[in-house]
Amino acid sequence: MLEKLENELLLLKNALKDDPRIILLNQLEEEVNSCPRLIELSKQKEAAIADYSLAISCYPKDGAEVKKAQTNLYKAKLAIDEDPLSVRYSAAFIEVRDLYMLIDDIIFSEFRKKTVGKDLR
Repeated sequence: MLEKLENELLLLKNALKDDPRIILLNQLEEEVNSCPRLIELSKQKEAAIADYSLAISCYPKDGAEVKKAQTNLYKAKLAIDEDPLSVRYSAAFIEVRDLYMLIDDIIFSEFRKKTVGKDLR
C-alpha cells in the first residue's frame, strides 16, 4: 500500500514538474528576480516602507508627514504591481495556486467532510 502511494505521488510530482503552468511560473520567477527594473522598484518600495515606519513612529498618524509617507509607499507598491512583468507573474501565480487548490481539494475533500461529532457517534 505504501509503495503504491509513493509511486502515485511520484507520478503526480513528475506531472506537476512538466505542467506548462508551473514551467511558465518558474520562468517568470527567474525573470522577476533578475530584472533590473523590478529590483530597483523593489528597493524603492523597501525604502518607502522604512520611511513610512519611521513616520508613524515619530509623527501623529493623521499628520502630513505620515500621509506623505503613506502616499509614497502606495505609489511604490503600485509601480511594482503595474509593471508588465509583475502582472504576467501574478497571473501565472494565480493559475498555479488554483491548480494546487484543486489538487488539495481532490486529495483531502473526503477528510474535510468528517467532523469530530460524526466520529464520536
